Amino acid sequence: MESLTSYITRLAAAHAVETGILVNRELVTRVPCTKGFYAGALPLTLQASFYVSAYPLNGMGERTRLWVPVLEQLTGIARLDLLTCLPWAKAISCVRLIRTERAWCPLCYGDQTNNPLESELVYDQLLWALQVVKVCPIHRSPLQSHCPFCGRTQYVFSAKTRSGYCSRCQSWLGGTVMPVEAPDAFDLQVAEMIGELLSASPLLPADFDLRQFQENIRTLRQSGQIHNAIRRRNIKGWSKKSAPQMDSLVLLSRSQNVSMLKLLAEPIRINAAVRIPVGHNYRAHYRIAGSIIKEALESALRKDLPPPLEEIANQVGYRCTDPLQRRYRELCAEVMRKRHAALPHPGPPDLIAREKAVPRQKIEHLLSEVLREGRPVTLRSVAQKIGLTTSRRLYKGFHDLRRAIVAQNNLLRQQLRLQRQATIKEALQAALTEAPVPTATEISRRFGYKSVSAITRSFPEQCAALKSIARNALLIRRGHS
Repeated sequence: MESLTSYITRLAAAHAVETGILVNRELVTRVPCTKGFYAGALPLTLQASFYVSAYPLNGMGERTRLWVPVLEQLTGIARLDLLTCLPWAKAISCVRLIRTERAWCPLCYGDQTNNPLESELVYDQLLWALQVVKVCPIHRSPLQSHCPFCGRTQYVFSAKTRSGYCSRCQSWLGGTVMPVEAPDAFDLQVAEMIGELLSASPLLPADFDLRQFQENIRTLRQSGQIHNAIRRRNIKGWSKKSAPQMDSLVLLSRSQNVSMLKLLAEPIRINAAVRIPVGHNYRAHYRIAGSIIKEALESALRKDLPPPLEEIANQVGYRCTDPLQRRYRELCAEVMRKRHAALPHPGPPDLIAREKAVPRQKIEHLLSEVLREGRPVTLRSVAQKIGLTTSRRLYKGFHDLRRAIVAQNNLLRQQLRLQRQATIKEALQAALTEAPVPTATEISRRFGYKSVSAITRSFPEQCAALKSIARNALLIRRGHS
């Protein structure tokens, strides 16, 4: 199944234009903005950050809902929502669902550098856009995210995107070399389950939602097979209105040995004979298939640095390692031995003794020097300068100097904060005279802030003035057009 961003890319190639030209001239100006001050209004030009945040087009958010009908109207082709995750919007959460960087299988692209006619048939699969998918289920090879020629990652969608080519250096990304190592069995099973899930999208009814999944969860609860299946997961939320995340679905389906498609769209039947009697402890009757545990331990043993047993137990659905060690004691011991051998060895046993050997006069002298320098510094850096691994020695007998350094740090940080606020205020006042007037978001990025709230909270009047000027300029431009 092709992704929506790949379809737009091939649509541009079919009309002999670059992807950026098609998006800027025909598509962006027809889709309303979904966030910010201009939410609901049609943009006049392409935003500078559009391609950075274009990866949700393959997902199930509001932006995808607006783009799909526009493309269907322009192309005359219906059901373009099948190129996205929209059919599952009411049953799967959009949190941590779509990759923010492009991924691909070189074997699916193939070696087509000498045949440009066949290269036009290449497309990016929707399966590659999901975060939990790490392996191509067809060729059993890991997905790639770095160009083998320039070594850089790529946006999921950009102005220079071409199917099968690197959007940065325009090199062919395909190949015919099979991977040397076999893929992880868990990753391969996940890719196959999600591929089955996406292939069932055309068969879903229009009112498909969480009802079947909630019924299946109730069935598994009554049988006592779900209580220990997932640790630290919001299972209670699933029985209400919140949809499960994809990684939670993967863990649940693997622990119950049930496909994700069946969990979400098909009824699960459990023999009444295996149901837990009323009044019994369900944890005493919970048992995961031995093949799943053995496969997880053997997979961990094949890695250079095996994960801890607690992580393996959580992966298969147990809260502790006792069930693993009781049933596969030798495998658990091998995993622990290999992990211990791969981890770096701790420092010498006389580390504490060496720290105590540092003279007290040396510590007092260096603390006094730091205090005279008059610049903000952390206690950890002071300890490292002295030759200590931690700052705990500074809390034993150096109270006056340590407290003076902390007080000086607080005072210096407060002065720096006041100076920064004064600089930001001057920048906001100067921005009112710029042409065009920048937004508060642009000014916050100039000062290195990730969010505009750091400026709007401290300077509400100046930010309101910037919004008013930007709104008037927009009305004037629309009046002229």
